[in-house]
Amino acid sequence: MPQQMRIDYFRNSIGLSWAVIFLIVLFWVLLFLDGVSQHYFQSFHPIDEYILKLESSVEGLRRSVLADNHFIVFYTCGTFFFLLGLWRPGNGAVIGLSMACYLATGFIDLSEGMLYLVMGDAVLAGTPPTEGLVFFFAWAAMLKWHLVYVGMFVMTFVIPPQGFAANAMIWGGRLLLLPAGILVYTVDPEMKPTMLLVRFVLVVLSYLLTIAIARQQINFLKKNDVSSPSSAPVHKGTN
Repeated sequence: MPQQMRIDYFRNSIGLSWAVIFLIVLFWVLLFLDGVSQHYFQSFHPIDEYILKLESSVEGLRRSVLADNHFIVFYTCGTFFFLLGLWRPGNGAVIGLSMACYLATGFIDLSEGMLYLVMGDAVLAGTPPTEGLVFFFAWAAMLKWHLVYVGMFVMTFVIPPQGFAANAMIWGGRLLLLPAGILVYTVDPEMKPTMLLVRFVLVVLSYLLTIAIARQQINFLKKNDVSSPSSAPVHKGTN
């Protein structure tokens, strides 16, 4: 792969990662203004309670989906470009598996947003969601997040372990995000808000670390004037 192409991939991932962080801030602003979070609708609740919450949240949910669909495009494409920049002969299968997880996550995430819009219109028209649909939303959200954990875990085996940011990403993805993310769905209900906050912090940090790693790789490529990814710092899969 030409050197300039890899540099461009990393630059694209940096720009999109900053866009993701901006939208995360926007989500908090919308939550403050509207008091509506998609997280509630991604968990199973008694159907009558779920319907009442949906009826009172349609407008806020629409604004949330508007921001979220941009967020999905940015994180999917940003991760895609970052992984392309990390590609080198011999690691294509690992890159492909991580990409597949993130692309599947983006597909499920976009599908959720569209279903929220349809479900909101339907409840206003007098057709509330069924208990089966509520169950499906909870299952899809859980699947989506677990695909993220797998994608990040796999990605850590192709990140060159050069410097603090790279090693923080590698070991954070292996030892922190995976168990913390699974605990979100397995701890007692009173502990769930804490684990959600831990996961949120880890996800934000992962995008900041992605930016730092991409910049490091760009500097390396410029300094060494390499045209082959095999000349970049090599990560053998162990530390």
